[in-house]
Amino acid sequence: MANLSFSNLFVQSFEWYKRNFWRILPSLLLSAFSYWAIFVYLQQVLLPNILKYNFFTDPLFWIFWLGIFYLFCLVSLLLLIALKDESKGIKAIFQEGFSMIFAFCFLNIIVALINGLGFLLFIVPGLILSIYLGFSIFVFVEEKTSPILAIRKSYDLVKGNWLKVFKYYLLLALLFFCLGLLSNTIIALSSLSVSSGALLSEVLSIFLLNPLSIAFHYFLYKSISSEKASKIEEVELTQ
Repeated sequence: MANLSFSNLFVQSFEWYKRNFWRILPSLLLSAFSYWAIFVYLQQVLLPNILKYNFFTDPLFWIFWLGIFYLFCLVSLLLLIALKDESKGIKAIFQEGFSMIFAFCFLNIIVALINGLGFLLFIVPGLILSIYLGFSIFVFVEEKTSPILAIRKSYDLVKGNWLKVFKYYLLLALLFFCLGLLSNTIIALSSLSVSSGALLSEVLSIFLLNPLSIAFHYFLYKSISSEKASKIEEVELTQ
């Protein structure tokens, strides 16, 4: 894959999204269910009892949030598998996802702990580490390697490309911010109620922006990986 500009990466991501929407729809519905479960739990359980109950000693509290973490990881994993191989059907995607989910969850925990430690050290180290480790999940799925090796490979890929990767991350965040601002403005000018507008924004995020973001980062990873491989090949040929 050639080194692509931001606009080309975004177009490539959107084209993939359009081609594969129905194939990834079950994964997106699973994501929607996760957000719905969080909303219901907050409204019906957590907020009404927040001042009179110690949730941290309640096993159900931890079971619920571990379940949500599992679902979020599963959705991301399913989308990555769909990105890796467009020939896979929905059943094959889920089968492969379930076979990799626990190692994928472990990888996410390790990355979160490393990034969290970095952010505790006055934020900047956390930002730097989060960029270096940002390709870990893609390496894990693409190369079917161990979580530790995926983290190491992500660091190696970003090394020498940190500013470029950060720039692309920032541009995507700004683009999504503008899209969100535009959609919120349209909703505010419409006759929709506040709750209906919030629901519409959440649907837009779950079914469009989230999969687009994962696709964009995946194709950025593929572009950086291809560029690195080409440089290594050039060095070997000159020796």
